[in-house]
Amino acid sequence: MSDHPAAPRARELTAKEVEAISASAFQSERRIKKAALGIHGAWWVLAEELYNFHEKGYWRFLNYDSLDEFLAQPDLGISRAQFYKMQKTWRDLVVVKKLSPSTLADIEPAKVAEVVPAIMRGEVKPDDALDDAKGLSWRDVKTKYRPEEQGKHGQKPDDSTPLDADAEPERVKCFNCGGWYIPPPPDIDGGEA
Repeated sequence: MSDHPAAPRARELTAKEVEAISASAFQSERRIKKAALGIHGAWWVLAEELYNFHEKGYWRFLNYDSLDEFLAQPDLGISRAQFYKMQKTWRDLVVVKKLSPSTLADIEPAKVAEVVPAIMRGEVKPDDALDDAKGLSWRDVKTKYRPEEQGKHGQKPDDSTPLDADAEPERVKCFNCGGWYIPPPPDIDGGEA
């Protein structure tokens, strides 16, 4: 014999109760989606700021000895890996591929991260890939854009598209953090070339 009491029997919900619960669930789903869009938009704003901060070496003007010291602030909460992932995504899509930031604002960054490699390899047009990231589930995006996932589903990745090295901007190694960045044009701060 069990020491646990018998589970209470559930009663059938009335039609009115089902309607009220369904309405509450619908409202909850709307609030979740609105909040998620806010998070996605904030992620892209942060990615842009991190890109600019890195490219211009702003941590030096704030008396940090290195970017790592800046990132170590307890109230910042961004790891080095996350910092580089965010600023690289911004650089790849907005700086290199010249996409409008407004096209990214309402797309989930994790799904965009899945399509960026294919965009950068020239396998897919950026607009098509971003439409996939916006319209497909995360699982479908992963299946379509990860070569190892494509092989599982009988699709073979297309490696025939050559890279265009001339379209890539010049990169310079940062003497502080050792990372690579695209230097600003000589007259970006109003100075002479």
